[in-house]
Amino acid sequence: MELLRDLENFQRLLAYRAMRNNLRTGAYASLVFGAFALWQGVIHAADSLLAIPLAGLGLLLLFDGIWLLKFASPIAFVVDGAVLTILGLWNIGLSVLGAAFGKQPGFFLLFGIFQVYIGVKRAVLYNRYKPLTGFQPDKQTMEELDKLIASVARVDFKTQPKAFCFFMNVNVNGMLFDDAALMVASGERFILAVPKNELAVRSLGDTTDAKAVQGEMSFGSSTVNIRIAPEYVDLIQRWRGVF
Repeated sequence: MELLRDLENFQRLLAYRAMRNNLRTGAYASLVFGAFALWQGVIHAADSLLAIPLAGLGLLLLFDGIWLLKFASPIAFVVDGAVLTILGLWNIGLSVLGAAFGKQPGFFLLFGIFQVYIGVKRAVLYNRYKPLTGFQPDKQTMEELDKLIASVARVDFKTQPKAFCFFMNVNVNGMLFDDAALMVASGERFILAVPKNELAVRSLGDTTDAKAVQGEMSFGSSTVNIRIAPEYVDLIQRWRGVF
């Protein structure tokens, strides 16, 4: 597998993919809230002075959503966080204004505070993904990466002789390639690419007639306890040339 030949670059691709998926979630939320705010602004334009700025916020959210989908980059978290914070301050301001006229602040005050909180958290994510600034893999590479991860996550163990699985607080599927093993946890809670010379596994229990036994898996300097079928222990050891 060509993608796994350069593991350092592969790790960067995984980080970029995580960033892209995170931004997509924010983008879809911005598009939904933006469309709703724009619609409310348009239908109330004739009877409310607040309709025009509300429609403006809707357009801002729509632009934010489209931009997040088209241009995945670390700075996008700052933009998304700023837009969410502006929206939250808008809701807080309306609630305070309503309270001045005797209305109960209610839901929108709490919702506005929540939006400001989420906005700040989104902006802080910039620091996590800052090392990816300027890194822009092409569309074909990302499509190949998505397909590779999906093929491991949904592998057919009956037809794929180099596939294995184990349990480590979560079910994990793995695939052995020429230079590395790729492991994908259920729900993509984590994705690991481990060089061939750094992956080791051993059983800790009696493997006689056992479907799964306690074991240890090591990758680099980390060691974790797992439950794994003896046949997969043998598979990984043969792949590493232990036998």
